[in-house]
Amino acid sequence: MMKSALVLLLSLAVLQGSCPANPPAKPQTQKQSQVPQTPIHRFIPTHDLGLAFDTQTGQLCKTWDWQPLAPEVKPDKEGKIPQRTYGEFTPTCLSVYKEYPTGTTSSDPFAVFREEDIEGSSPK
Repeated sequence: MMKSALVLLLSLAVLQGSCPANPPAKPQTQKQSQVPQTPIHRFIPTHDLGLAFDTQTGQLCKTWDWQPLAPEVKPDKEGKIPQRTYGEFTPTCLSVYKEYPTGTTSSDPFAVFREEDIEGSSPK
């Protein structure tokens, strides 16, 4: 009887030691507000490295402030000046970025419009 009680106590002690009484406390982490991820690769170069496509506004822009080398063209009968080269009259990507910064707002998820262009926005 004594041996069986000793074996029982010993097996209980082994079982007790293998299971932790209280699980270890997990460190408390504060929930941080999720900052929306900004788009990467907003300006995608075209086949002509002097131009890029802005994925946020959907327009072409110049990757740098270049001017065509071709001689100036005279206006046509309607007074319009034709392009000497494709993309000549597009803005620079930097000016597009400054006018429409990358980011999101609740009323304009793609940040395509200026704040004053959005209906219901309060004037600053």
